[in-house]
Amino acid sequence: MFVTWTSLVDAEGNGSATFWVSGVNSSIFSVAGSKTRLAHDGDSDVDRYTYTYRATMQPLKPSTIYEYYVQCGDRISDTFSFKTFPDSVDFKPVFAIYGDMGAQNHVSFDKLYQDVKVNAYDMVLHIGDFAYDLNDLMGVRGDSFMNLIQRIATKVPYNVAVGNHEAHNNFSEYAGRFTSPEPSVFYNSFDVGPIHFVMFSSEFYFFDNYGTGQLQAQYNWLVEDLAKANTPEARKAHPWIVTMAHRPMYCSSHDGDDCTKRNGIMRTGYQHKFYKLEELFYKNGVDLQFYAHEHDYERLYPIYQYAYQRVMNISVYPDPKYPVHVITGSAGCREMHDPFSYPQPKWSVVRSNDYGFTLFSVEDTLTLKIKQYSIVKAKFIDEFLITKSSDYPSFGN
Repeated sequence: MFVTWTSLVDAEGNGSATFWVSGVNSSIFSVAGSKTRLAHDGDSDVDRYTYTYRATMQPLKPSTIYEYYVQCGDRISDTFSFKTFPDSVDFKPVFAIYGDMGAQNHVSFDKLYQDVKVNAYDMVLHIGDFAYDLNDLMGVRGDSFMNLIQRIATKVPYNVAVGNHEAHNNFSEYAGRFTSPEPSVFYNSFDVGPIHFVMFSSEFYFFDNYGTGQLQAQYNWLVEDLAKANTPEARKAHPWIVTMAHRPMYCSSHDGDDCTKRNGIMRTGYQHKFYKLEELFYKNGVDLQFYAHEHDYERLYPIYQYAYQRVMNISVYPDPKYPVHVITGSAGCREMHDPFSYPQPKWSVVRSNDYGFTLFSVEDTLTLKIKQYSIVKAKFIDEFLITKSSDYPSFGN
């Protein structure tokens, strides 16, 4: 379990995390951290600096509540707690997923926090656009946002993907504040229950002013990771492959974004010919793709290259022939909502401009449930299942 914290002061040493099993007379463990300096540049010649500390709490027992605190120099945090995942094939995790939540107008946060307090989620996934923006006011707005999400991120894993609002200085604020599994805070994968999650950067396709080396490295890694995830052994253990990034491949927003274009870069590749994601994901049986960026909620029929699979009952997608796409970018930010185009495309099933977030859960090994919660209506406004008959999807059948 990674733990990351920030100090305004360059304290002596690299910091540490101390943790123990809650409620029993157990051993107390302390692990050393690492420290990096993050420069927040502004309009003047003077930079502001903060210091990011990272530590990995291990070893940990499954299904166990741990308490912990972090320390840098003589500064010690409050004590927090978290529960580890069970080591069981019957684990049915629940996730909250959203993008585009700011330090201002963070409409969904209070509901998310209340849910986390009653252990409603095993993990939160924030797929791009934080604070609006992390670098604003020489990083002070980012500090405010990190303090806000601390109430969630100290209790459950808070996994992230990068968005366009993090582009400043080659995404330095994002990379300097968050911690992810190897190989990169921009692209990585991990397994939870029957799901193999793949997080990646959509932004490398658009911000080529920083070069294309990181885009090529990411694509090469995606090819390798998806090949490993598709071995019979891997698919048996984790039959679902779920990808997450910020910008969608498809959307029906009326704003001219890449996802509104028939030859959008997220589908057709950099310069419409290199590092093509839609083709790669289809060939490697990516079952489900979550995106944000559009400040709304939209779910599509299973779709590939604009061919889509209608279903008789829109509450169940049985054995999809194509990947399923869901857009969840309505958590709340200063930019409000994005309008929809009309008429609604035939491949778009449900869409909403209500502020809210997505709940994603495992019902059984071969069944997933997706629900959209509306803050405005204080209820779920969409719900559907994805089912399949075998470890591999039925693409092409």
